[in-house]
Amino acid sequence: MSGAALLAAAGAPQIVHAQAATPDVAAQIQSLEARLAKQERQLQAQQAELADQHRQIVQQQTVISRQTQQIDDLGGVRNQILRDLRGAGYNVYASSAPGPEQSVTAIPPPTAPSSAPPTQIAAAPQQPVGEAPPDERRPQLAAVPPESSVLTPHGKLVIEPQIEYTNTASHILVFRGVEIVPGIQLGVIEASDTNRAAGSAAIDARYGLTSRLEVELRVPYLWRADRISVVQQRDTQITREISLQDQDIGDIEFSARYQINQIKPNFPIFIAGLRVKSDTGSNPFTVPRDQFGVEEKLATGSGYWSAEPSITMLYPTDPAVIYATASYAYGFEQSIKKTISGVTINKVEPGDVATVSMGMGFALNSRFSYSLGYKYAYLWPSAIDFPGDRERSKSAQVGVVALGFSFRLTDRIWINSTYEFGTTADAPNTHIMFRIPITFW
Repeated sequence: MSGAALLAAAGAPQIVHAQAATPDVAAQIQSLEARLAKQERQLQAQQAELADQHRQIVQQQTVISRQTQQIDDLGGVRNQILRDLRGAGYNVYASSAPGPEQSVTAIPPPTAPSSAPPTQIAAAPQQPVGEAPPDERRPQLAAVPPESSVLTPHGKLVIEPQIEYTNTASHILVFRGVEIVPGIQLGVIEASDTNRAAGSAAIDARYGLTSRLEVELRVPYLWRADRISVVQQRDTQITREISLQDQDIGDIEFSARYQINQIKPNFPIFIAGLRVKSDTGSNPFTVPRDQFGVEEKLATGSGYWSAEPSITMLYPTDPAVIYATASYAYGFEQSIKKTISGVTINKVEPGDVATVSMGMGFALNSRFSYSLGYKYAYLWPSAIDFPGDRERSKSAQVGVVALGFSFRLTDRIWINSTYEFGTTADAPNTHIMFRIPITFW
């Protein structure tokens, strides 16, 4: 057998074996391709899961950023509290103003980090993380006295029916004479018992011309009742009692208040005001009198015009507000030209009045608040000019402790009450006021 034949015989099995092994290699290749495809699918699924996790992380970062911004702005909740004193027109969160408030600042929506895929962020549905707090308004402080409150919001009208009651009682015992020995007196003993009651029903209207300026009109109707008993003991006892009761319109008042500065953290707010009182009530110098000069009717007005500038400071310290007000009322000179019991009165110069008050209002919750303060007024003497003579009255000091309560019925209606108790001899014993502010528009 030739060498070629031998080579052919030897190589034939190898070729047959190679041909027989070709299907196994193809199967291995197909298995490898299947595994590669499976791993690619798993890799794609992992990438999708990572993208979803990244989206959730971005959402959580967004919520954390929003909550951090809200925590930083909690110091500004004082604006909300001040606005709710009487509707100042300030709101920390523009999206949470359910009532007729003016928005000042809003929390902008946080933006996604630049490393996040924008297409995935845009396509991802916004799902809330955690539970949102209930939609509840910030604590209110309407119990603060009206002369110390902040302004009415721009474009808002507040109509406030008011009812007031004041009671003043005094008991005076005067002895004019000489006491020889204890229990034996020579002279005149005079005892007087005075009880004065006054009530009024008024309508107060306030309107916000701008976010920092409001105007106000107050129209009162007064009822008065006085009872005076005088007993004089000398040789004989003389008793005289006077009882009068009248009602009529009172002195109409106009006022304007302006917020001087913008609200800043940890800085008080200052409000300037001017109140003008008219003489629409019945004049005490023109009411009828008897032959002894005693009034036969009671006056419901002061009989003169007056102007009262004021300055108010409000310092919020959540959940309370510290307030202080100083005012000075100037009474304009009034020409009388009238003869009473044979005495001619030419003119009257009313005494000025300086008043300071301070206190704090505290919100227990979003519907109930109370205030506690003290008010002191010094009344300068009034002067009366007679022909060739001039007399002055005595000065007076009026101090009262004030306690106020406020309850919110709805977002537009409040019920406020104030109780004042005299602490000086010249102060009324009790002064009670009920107010129902109602906001329109």
